[in-house]
This record gives sequence, structure tokens and C-alpha cells, in this order.
Amino acid sequence: MRSVLAAAFLFIAAPLCAATFTVTNGGDSGEGTLRWAIESANAAPGSNSIVFATPLTIRLASPLPSVTGRVAFMPGWSGPGATIDGTTAGDTDGLVLEGDGCSIEALTVTNFRGDGIVLAGDRGYVRHMALSGNRNGIQIRGNSNAVYGSWIANNRAAGVWVTASGSENIIGTIEPTPGFFFPEPIPVVFPTDEADVIGGNGTGIVLDGGGNVVDGAAIGAAFNDGFGDIATANSGDAVIVNGSGNRIQDTRIVGNGGAGIMLNAPAEITRTRGCNRGPLIAGSHERPPVLLSAIRDISAMTIDGRLDALPNTPYHIEVDSIDHECDGGFFSDSVDVVTDAGGSSVFHFFSAIVANRIAATATRIVKDASATSPLSLPFDAVQKTTSSADFETTISAPAVAAAGSTITIEIRVTNHGPAPAASTTINMRYPLSLVPVDSTTTSGICALGGIKACLLGLLAPGETATIRHRVRIADGETLRTYTATVLPDGVTGLVDPVPSNNTATATVMVEAKTRAVRH
Repeated sequence: MRSVLAAAFLFIAAPLCAATFTVTNGGDSGEGTLRWAIESANAAPGSNSIVFATPLTIRLASPLPSVTGRVAFMPGWSGPGATIDGTTAGDTDGLVLEGDGCSIEALTVTNFRGDGIVLAGDRGYVRHMALSGNRNGIQIRGNSNAVYGSWIANNRAAGVWVTASGSENIIGTIEPTPGFFFPEPIPVVFPTDEADVIGGNGTGIVLDGGGNVVDGAAIGAAFNDGFGDIATANSGDAVIVNGSGNRIQDTRIVGNGGAGIMLNAPAEITRTRGCNRGPLIAGSHERPPVLLSAIRDISAMTIDGRLDALPNTPYHIEVDSIDHECDGGFFSDSVDVVTDAGGSSVFHFFSAIVANRIAATATRIVKDASATSPLSLPFDAVQKTTSSADFETTISAPAVAAAGSTITIEIRVTNHGPAPAASTTINMRYPLSLVPVDSTTTSGICALGGIKACLLGLLAPGETATIRHRVRIADGETLRTYTATVLPDGVTGLVDPVPSNNTATATVMVEAKTRAVRH
């Protein structure tokens, strides 16, 4: 789980229901109706559940009572849930959950003049819902609530509105962990799995409260619901941030009529992508980086740039591939910098990005006041004239060792360039009787199981990785041979121009144990 709000949810488990009230009647009043179930649950002590036995369509003639206790709304079977239609209910909200720890899942709430669902309590969740035709799809005025895996489309105002009193709520994606926050997922047929889809509304999300997180949501156009329906773009901005200390991450924002994110207060924005009629990030007072150079190879890229911002301040630079600009690309690499007393910093780093066009943002790293700049102007990468990375492998070990002793084998891998390699691997062939002890490396990780290898990752031109293995010499043969071979790029198959120095071998003569002779 990407648990940005884990601490807020730790004490929530599946509710222990004192009573279960089953909805079997699509009418507006009487036993078996939704109104009767809510009134009964409010009157019963403890945690209760309301179960919809069949996929009913409930057409209300008047407002429902608010839910005052801890109630779980859930389907009683594995098919689509019930529909709650507010067309004739009057000027009212749909389901208003005032109790703490309420949950609601696998229902459709539609056509209310007010908001479809109101989360007024704390520590509740909304999962696998469909909300459309309401004023706001969901209004959140409580704290530490979660909305995920829901289709929130074609509401007149916002898909989700977090009011000024709402804080530490999460909208987007949560991966349920049994016994942590949610019960075992109920196998329902639903358009989206774990990510919220928010499209066709006036605004996608409005964050008036502070400390909330939008994580993994899809906000805007061209998202198929699995049944052939397509969510249209939100007519205005995708996200409006009015409260402070909010975070937006891993979010796809495409085709909206206004800005992708309108910052009226500082917010931290990471790994968020998309193109809209307005800029991806608007209203930020941070200045974007200036990209100066991008030299691409088939396996990596060298990126240079400059940031002019606040003096003596740390910033996080994120680089975005925008080859397919309206598909959004993705923030795929980053580097941290600190500006000098004049507010300037230059950056130079090797990246696993392979793109024709890139752009970048700068996020000021300040507690509770992080702000992200708009995207920089797109920058066209230059293809390197050569795409080779020349590796050399050396290996050293003691010439002589005693049986039963422990020796150190050192392997050094140097990239003589001229290009970086994104995925460098060392494979070792050791004697079958080898007994591994441990390993250290200046780059990457090693595995000394049946297949002995070290994954070194990106090696820049001129960079050397050193691997040291301690191994125990076993009794047996008197000669031990150790071989190491570098694979320049296991991802793209980059060819080394001088492969003859990619393999190195070391031989150790083993002295047998000497037995003491008694006289």
C-alpha cells in the first residue's frame, strides 16, 4: 500500500456489526426499505450493517435521514449493487454519513439536487461506487476518510469536494490489507478496480481543506469504464487547491477544460502527468527549471539544466518524458539540488529516461509548504552519435589459500564510455563447493544463491563499481577458479565495442590441511 495516511487509519479494522438490516424493497417507506434500514441502524447500539439483498433501484420521494452511528453499507451478493435515485427526493443530499467509521461500497447514487454522498464523520471509506448526476459527487467534511475505486462522473459541480473542515483524507488508490484498514474485498462487478475515475464534472476535485492526498486518481477524458462507456473531460480545472499542505501524486490528468492543477495554496505535486487546455500546474509561484542539454542513447540519457529560485533552498527536480504529450508521459527520474546564496543551482545527472522530448518541474522541499513549479518548456533531446559503452572487468583473489579458510574476491567493473549503460549485470561462475559468506558492493545488490550475480544498475562513463565477496574454501580439489563476466545492458542489449575484456578470471591454489604428527 502507498500508505501516505497510514497513521490515520491504523486503528480501523473491519466493523463488528451488532445488527444487520437487509434492504429488500425499492419503495420509499416501510419495512425492508432503505429508509427503514437507516432508521433501524440509528436506533440500534454499536456498529451495524445495511445490506442490499438484490440490485434494487430505490426511488426516493423525500430526503433520507442522516446516518448517525457506525454503519457499513454493502451488497449482499457478488453482482452490481443497488441504485439510489434522488430525482424526486427534493432539494437534498443523498446519503449523509455523520457517524465515525462508516463505510459504503458497490452502490450507485445518482440524480440528487444536493451532493450524492456526504462524509461528515471521520475514518470512513467509500469504495467501488458510481456517482453521477448530483451537485457534487462526494462532499467530505470529516477527517481521515478514504475514497477509492469509484466512478465519479458527470456531476454538476465537483466530482469530489473536500470542505475547509476536511483534512487528511485520501482520494484515489488504496490497496486493501486484511486486518489493517479494510475487510477482505467483496468480489463485485465494477467499472474500475482500485483507482478513482473522475470525469465529466464541472471540476474534478476541490481541496478547500488541508493535509489531504490525491493519490493515483484518473481525472479527465478517455477512461473506459469496462462496459464501453467513456468518461468525458471535466469542463473546468481538474484539481483546485485552496487549502495548504495537500499532496497530489501519481495522478493522470488529461483533456480537462481548464488547468490540470490550479494552485491557490502551496501543494506538493509528484509523478503527476497529463495535458489540458490550460497548463498542467497553474498558479504556482515557483519558477520551473531551464533544461540546457539532453543527450540520449538507446539505454539512457544525460540531462543538464539550471534552476533559478529561492536562495539556500532545497529543491526536487523531476524530469518528465513527453514524447506523447497528450497521453501525459510520466515523471520517470529526478535529482535533488540546493540553491546557492544567489538562488541558483545547476544539475547534471544520468537518467534511465529514453525520450525524444522532456520537460521538468521543481518542487521546493519545505515542511508543510512545498510547492511545485509549472512544467518547463519542452526540450528536444539530441541523439548521441555513438551508443556504445565499453566495459572492462578485473578480478583479484589470493594466489594461495588454505582449505577451510575465508578469502576475499574483488571484482571491479569500469565503464570507459562514451555512453552510460542503464542495466549492468555481473555474472559469476564459482566452484560448486563454494560456500558464500557475504558480499559488499559500491553499486547495486548481489545474490549468492544458485545463480551468482550482482545487479549494478546504471553505470556512467568513467564510473567503476567494486564488488567484494568473502567466500570460505572447502576441502576437496587443490585448484579453485573464479570467473566474472559483465553484461553491459540486460534491458536493451547494448553491444560492447571491445568484448574481449568483459570477462576476467582468478585462480587460487588450495593448500590441504596439515595434520599434526605425534612423536
